[in-house]
Amino acid sequence: MPYIPSRRGYRQEIEAFHFERSPDEMPDFMDLLLYYMGATDPEEPQWLHYSISSPYSTLSAEFVRYSVCGALEGYFTSLINHRHMEAVGMEYRDMVIANYRKAGGDLRHLTTIGMADIKEDDVKTSIVRAFVAKGKSIYEKRLNEVTMDRTGWNELKEGNYLLEDQIEMCRDYAHVLRHPHVKKVTLISYFPTRDYLLPVLFMFTTLTRE
Repeated sequence: MPYIPSRRGYRQEIEAFHFERSPDEMPDFMDLLLYYMGATDPEEPQWLHYSISSPYSTLSAEFVRYSVCGALEGYFTSLINHRHMEAVGMEYRDMVIANYRKAGGDLRHLTTIGMADIKEDDVKTSIVRAFVAKGKSIYEKRLNEVTMDRTGWNELKEGNYLLEDQIEMCRDYAHVLRHPHVKKVTLISYFPTRDYLLPVLFMFTTLTRE
């Protein structure tokens, strides 16, 4: 299949940036992902897990880990080093498109884009601000979930380049994604065990084509 250039002209296949894709193990927090997506068994429907590395990286050999489930129309990132991608000129949105398509997913039906264990400081800060705007705290010792609407939306978008890139993806790839837009964003803070001093943060973006 030929390259699918975005409106901004990026050539999004990872090989063009000397990245390498390899099969990977099931990521942490898969149980929470399945809970959110309404599935209970990580083997059914089938999930495909991959990592992306760069032999030229000075940061870490493995800088992206992701999972795809075409049957659930979902793409899930469990590790991303956005700084490294930015340094070589590849956009997060282009990587989502390339990875989902390479795994056999139908881009016309991509519905959920999940991110787990978010470590990007600016993104974490935006999530904390969004929780505060909704009158909640990320530090409650339980699974804490908020769905963004007008309240907190500006706080969530400010500095959140991953969410901004998802919105841009809907515009840049409208022709192959079948003209989606963001329906909702769900944020989750979660303490997996008592040993965790800080919560693990998740962001689930739901697309719609209504």
